[in-house]
Amino acid sequence: MKESKHNKVLSRTMLAFKAPDNNRRSDNNTGRNNQKSASKFPDNEYYLNDSIPENIDTVILAGCDFKEIFNKTKAESPICIKRLPVVKITFNGKSIHRRFYGNNDLGKKGKDRKHVGEYAALNYSSLYELVGENPDEIKGKAVQISKGRRLPYYWNHPFHATRISFRLGLISIGIAVVSLLLSLFCNLPIIHQ
Repeated sequence: MKESKHNKVLSRTMLAFKAPDNNRRSDNNTGRNNQKSASKFPDNEYYLNDSIPENIDTVILAGCDFKEIFNKTKAESPICIKRLPVVKITFNGKSIHRRFYGNNDLGKKGKDRKHVGEYAALNYSSLYELVGENPDEIKGKAVQISKGRRLPYYWNHPFHATRISFRLGLISIGIAVVSLLLSLFCNLPIIHQ
C-alpha cells in the first residue's frame, strides 16, 4: 500500500464478476468448493449472488476498504459520499472511475481478527475499458484503487444516456454563462468623451 499526501492508494487483485450461474454452487464465492483449490477464486472470476446488484458502473471491494479509501467509515462520512462513493481504479497508467460496492466475500481475516481487503471485482465491459482488447489479461493482476472524483465518473460513465445527459448539461451551463456575460457587457451604455 502506498500513501500519498491526500489519499491512500490500495493494491488489490482484480477479478471479473459475472451473473449467477445455476450450474455452480452458491458457496463457490466463499472458497468452499467441492474440490480443494489453491486459490479462493481459481478462475479469477467472482460469481454474484442474488443480493448483489449487477451494475456496470460498480466495483465490488471488501466492505472494510471503504475506511481505507475514504479515511472514514460509511457512518462517519458526509451524505454525498454515502450516496455516491466513487473510486478510481488504475492499471498500467490507465484509469476508470466506478461506484464503490462493499462485499466481505472479497476480503479475509487479518492477524488481529479484523477484516482485510484482498480482491476487487469489475464486470467485463469495465475491464475492457480499462485494458483494451483483451480483458482477461488483467484478471489476477494487481490494480491500484484510490478515492475518485465525480466529474470524471459522470463524464466517462459507462451508461450512454447518463454520460450524454451530463455532458449536454455542462455544455448548456457554459452557453448560459457566456450569453449572460454577453448580455451584461453588450448592453452597457457607451461613454463618449
